[in-house]
Amino acid sequence: MTTETLLACLQDIQPPADIEEWIRTAAVGGHGRALSADYRQGVRDVLTAFGLLTGNGEPASPMAYYFIQSLLRTVQDGALDTTSWQEGLTGPCSRIGSQLVHLLEQHRLECAPAATPLRVVEAVTAVIKARRAGGDVYLMQYDEKACQFQPLGGKREAFDASSEAALARELCEELSIATLIPGTDFRAHPIVEHVQMKEVSASLHVVTAYDHSLYHLTDVRFPLHTDHATRWITAAELAAHKTTDGLAITSLMDDHAPGVLPTLGYSLPEPLP
Repeated sequence: MTTETLLACLQDIQPPADIEEWIRTAAVGGHGRALSADYRQGVRDVLTAFGLLTGNGEPASPMAYYFIQSLLRTVQDGALDTTSWQEGLTGPCSRIGSQLVHLLEQHRLECAPAATPLRVVEAVTAVIKARRAGGDVYLMQYDEKACQFQPLGGKREAFDASSEAALARELCEELSIATLIPGTDFRAHPIVEHVQMKEVSASLHVVTAYDHSLYHLTDVRFPLHTDHATRWITAAELAAHKTTDGLAITSLMDDHAPGVLPTLGYSLPEPLP
């Protein structure tokens, strides 16, 4: 079957009786082509599964019909293609795939009593705190997929011997360091461990079940090079969840360890220049 056959199936769906007159005029009629009964039923089964059609094959509401028409026009106009679902591209249409997935997953999480996670992740996060003229600062790195600054850290893998080992590996990857040894190059102190939460991932946009542990790093004895993506974030920026140049900052600490950051000691023995 071709795209034209799919379009013919969508065009074959008639508007509901209570729809506004303008959509009846704007709606594109069927092509009059002979459609396979099995194919037509398959398309209708998919639309019914998404709640767009009722059991008797009619649009569930005017809004359901608008969506079907929008889907039809999107395909007709070529507004979606394989590049729409690829990450890392730039341009006004480059993020539509991730936005659509995020919106659907957010709806699923809010409306399904026990939304099934697509991912299960054990995550470890490092809080690195320093002094600088003007107040406390915290080392964070910008995540291009999540579009926000986050503390260093990441997913604990099956081969990581411990949370501290996972932190060491993630720090090496994110700071371009060859090797780090917990207990020698840094000490990790639990702030909060094994926080269970389920949310839509900011980077992958799917419902994820997290087992999240946050650690305060002290006695840091490795270089902390900074650039445009790895920055010292001020306490004021953290409170605003936004950098002075307008980039988003995660609310992770406020959500799971409120009020803790000011009480932590410094990760470095000397103030930053």
